[in-house]
Amino acid sequence: MIRRISILSVVALASILAYGQVSKGDTIVVTDLTQNTLTGVYTYGVQFTHTANVMPGDGFVIYDFLGLTSTAQVSFAFTTSVPAGAAFNAFLSPLYNYINAPLGPSAPAGPANVLDTGLNTVLLMTDDPLINNLSMVYSGPTIMGTTSGILTVTSSVAGPGATLTNVGVASKDTSGGLYAYSDLTGPGFGGGGSVPLPASFLGGGMLMFGLAIAGLFKKMRSQFVAHA
Repeated sequence: MIRRISILSVVALASILAYGQVSKGDTIVVTDLTQNTLTGVYTYGVQFTHTANVMPGDGFVIYDFLGLTSTAQVSFAFTTSVPAGAAFNAFLSPLYNYINAPLGPSAPAGPANVLDTGLNTVLLMTDDPLINNLSMVYSGPTIMGTTSGILTVTSSVAGPGATLTNVGVASKDTSGGLYAYSDLTGPGFGGGGSVPLPASFLGGGMLMFGLAIAGLFKKMRSQFVAHA
């Protein structure tokens, strides 16, 4: 499972800030829709913002999705009109991701790219090599502007023993060179594997760069960082 790492690693945020300004937009945003621990079905909204520019190789990765062993458990459908041939393709890897971020796709063997690094330094999580990551890689004509879709993932971890836990998601598009990092709700088991930071460091709302280290927030934290 994803585990949050030491509070001291917040210092590493400075290295990401060096790449450019904090921004909101020009990217792919993934949010929770529904969770059913009895059936194992989870749905997520996928939104391209109004200034997004999504090209082949762009996309997003959900880290450590428990009970995911085959891409047959994953489906995606656009809910707005898109060009013919537009699609998101699912890839699984125990570590890293298949998104074309700087340094290129890091899966299957590394080295880590900026999305993997952001999992650690922005979300304060680590990647469990025993649980698959889900990369959703865009293919087809370039899409510019607001577009939306629904991702459905069916976990084999379902039934009375299944619980909910936080998982990390990171995304990248081409317009403006921005990344987004946030928490999603995913499947857990027996209480889940995510270990939250001490309550004294937590509050409500989004985790934002540029604030003091005390500004760590608990749920649905989103972060957007410019490319180098």
